[in-house]
Amino acid sequence: MEAMDSILSKIAEYTVEPVGRQVGYVIHCNRNLHHLQYGVRWLKAERDYLITEVDAAEIINERAQPALQDWLARAEAITVMAEDLLRDGNRANLECLHGFCPNLKYRYRLGRRSTGLLDEIEMFLHIKEALILQMEWGVSTGEYQAFRSRTSTVRQIMDELKKSSARRIGVCGPRGVGKTLLGKEVYRQARKDKKLFDDVVILLDVKKNPDLEVIQSKIVRQLDMKILDDENLDGRANHLHARILNKKILVILDDVWEHIDLDALGLPSVPTCKILLTSISREALSDTKMQKVFALDILTEEEAWFLFKNKAGDVLKENVNIVSVATQVAKRCEGLPISIVIVASSSKGISTLTSWENALRCLEEFDTDHGITRSPHLGIEWSYNQLNDEEVKQLFLLCGFAIWGKDIYLPALLKFSMGLGLFSKAYTMEQAKDAFQSSVEKLKDFCLLTDSDDDNRYVRMHDLVRDVANQIAFRDGHILSSAEDGGEYELKEWLDKDFFKKCSMMSSQSSTVPALSEVTRIHPKLKMLYLHGKGDNSVEMPSNFFREIQELKMLDLTRLHLLSLPSSLQFLKNMHALFLNQCTLGDVALVGQLNNLEILSFSQSSLGETRRLENEKQL
Repeated sequence: MEAMDSILSKIAEYTVEPVGRQVGYVIHCNRNLHHLQYGVRWLKAERDYLITEVDAAEIINERAQPALQDWLARAEAITVMAEDLLRDGNRANLECLHGFCPNLKYRYRLGRRSTGLLDEIEMFLHIKEALILQMEWGVSTGEYQAFRSRTSTVRQIMDELKKSSARRIGVCGPRGVGKTLLGKEVYRQARKDKKLFDDVVILLDVKKNPDLEVIQSKIVRQLDMKILDDENLDGRANHLHARILNKKILVILDDVWEHIDLDALGLPSVPTCKILLTSISREALSDTKMQKVFALDILTEEEAWFLFKNKAGDVLKENVNIVSVATQVAKRCEGLPISIVIVASSSKGISTLTSWENALRCLEEFDTDHGITRSPHLGIEWSYNQLNDEEVKQLFLLCGFAIWGKDIYLPALLKFSMGLGLFSKAYTMEQAKDAFQSSVEKLKDFCLLTDSDDDNRYVRMHDLVRDVANQIAFRDGHILSSAEDGGEYELKEWLDKDFFKKCSMMSSQSSTVPALSEVTRIHPKLKMLYLHGKGDNSVEMPSNFFREIQELKMLDLTRLHLLSLPSSLQFLKNMHALFLNQCTLGDVALVGQLNNLEILSFSQSSLGETRRLENEKQL
């Protein structure tokens, strides 16, 4: 009996259902034609809107151009076919014998074709939504791309720059929202429009405590102006002012944290000089007397998900169940492009539903954890935890430790890494460099590092990412850097703090070094110490400075004037990397007693007495 039921079920599946569908074409012919008429109107409206958007936009993403043209052509073809079908339906005599007998064959053909066209229109409207997101402008930085929500802002800025009355314009928004990318796009478009400006200049990462002479020198170099190196700020300002009066110029200063005296730079408020500043602080912009300030907000939910899908890879195209969880993961990034890109890039290797659910659970648990609590930081720390390689994790934390200014100098990062013995399995310098480069590339794959725009010897770390690296290092690895307090504390004040008693790595910039003579002791858990001076004052280290830190593996003293090394240096039996670079040195004979030393550098230093090392591997 069960077998018979099964056979009858199959018969119904292959006969009754198809027959019902065919009959439906006849019965619902008029309804289908009505729906088709509505669908054509909708498709034509969306097509016209898309053409308007394209005409209004300055540029279109080149990768989207072929798909866009194909969509418009196909939409036009579908519209023509649908309108022809609707005309046939309106003029055809659907009934015969004075209206008592409908033309079933003709109704069937119209009903079936209208249904097929409706399905095709629905599919094309769905494709159009994805196509619009691909029509984004932007210069790729390796971190994220701009979206349609930014296009209107760029267009408004370009329109504002064309007004003679607009001279100083600002863009304000939270960190990681895409202000730098927006500034780069304005730069690109402004350079493209030769009638708008004669010269366009962009300076990235100005940040706080801006050095006016450095900023001015960079502007002058980009303008290819021939000015003597020994000219002061006022002298260069006069030359720059004269240049601006004769040519139309746009200067873009990115990531300004506090007031900048533009007039002192030689950038007066005149019709031929336009200024665009980006900042996280409205206060910094108001101090510079901006005439117009644009607010840059987070990505829309649709844009955020599109970006997340693109960065996460094919796994989200293959499993519907994973998509529902991944959507929740993407929402944890709260619309910040930098956070979305990092979390999605770190998710490429996650291919099972269980792993995605675990990722979401981990991100949710961070909210109540004792560690990093701000939402943009949550995803970045989660991505750090996905590295699954302790050496790469340590390198990431060192990046936050080693960054001075806006970029990370790779040779210096390699130096720190080797000094701490990160690549201990490498037997040669070349092997160590290869292992180091592989780890750097891994961090780039996770978008925790990006390439520098100017020099391949450098990499860049976004401010938000650096904050997370330093907070993790401070919390777990007890790493302390004067970059974090802006040089507000002298070294002696640091060493008096309870935290320093468990600190394992420490770096100090020039403003904190002169107080070394007042330091009575260094706490014993320190494994790495980096002191960077100004090189213009003599520094005296107490004789017992290193006596209690016998675990120290690396010591880097840069740009210090040392008459002699402290006698306690001989107690550093575990140290295998010593860097005395750009120093003025007196008697350095004590270095010869460091029998386990593997790496020694006196690069660009003036040396006193030295002895040959017994176990040197590199000198």
